[in-house]
Amino acid sequence: MESKVPLFCQAEENSDLSDEGCNSLATNLPSRHIDNKKDIKFSQMTQKTISHEIRGLRLEHKKRKREMLSSLCKTSYNEVPQ
Repeated sequence: MESKVPLFCQAEENSDLSDEGCNSLATNLPSRHIDNKKDIKFSQMTQKTISHEIRGLRLEHKKRKREMLSSLCKTSYNEVPQ
């Protein structure tokens, strides 16, 4: 499933026509307003896949930590003199 997010770009160019002594071509240009809209597609499927991968890694990390702690406790218990 994809969702569209609108992206608005606006550019404005103003030319000062009050300077009559200037022969520049730019002074004869009218003001322009550019208003472009573009739709960017974001894939929610990708976002869900990434979040599942992150969750999976986190659970795997917790499991490994638990196993390491339990083996450490067993080793420490076996080393205690009786």
